[in-house]
Amino acid sequence: MIQAYTSNFTGTGTSDTPNRFPVAYVQALLILSYGATPSIAVNLEGSADGTNWFVVASGTFTSGSPQKLVKPVGEIYEFFRLNIITNTNVTVVASYIIASET
Repeated sequence: MIQAYTSNFTGTGTSDTPNRFPVAYVQALLILSYGATPSIAVNLEGSADGTNWFVVASGTFTSGSPQKLVKPVGEIYEFFRLNIITNTNVTVVASYIIASET
């Protein structure tokens, strides 16, 4: 497990550093805090080379915390990152990319 964003992130864009997890089971966990009329769209992205990225799971959230994105079994990439596409009045309190062999 590795933290993907700095605590209390309020912007958009990709997580700081792509994380190398060449395993079968990968998911992202986001702890979110919502303001007025909130919405956040997040992609979990995978890459074979750390340069070319593909969306492996995505979600748009307007309430509830924590939220989870799960990569489908069978898609194996070397690197993973989170990408916040849109963010209106949502603070990412903490976010993690979790990987395991089983």
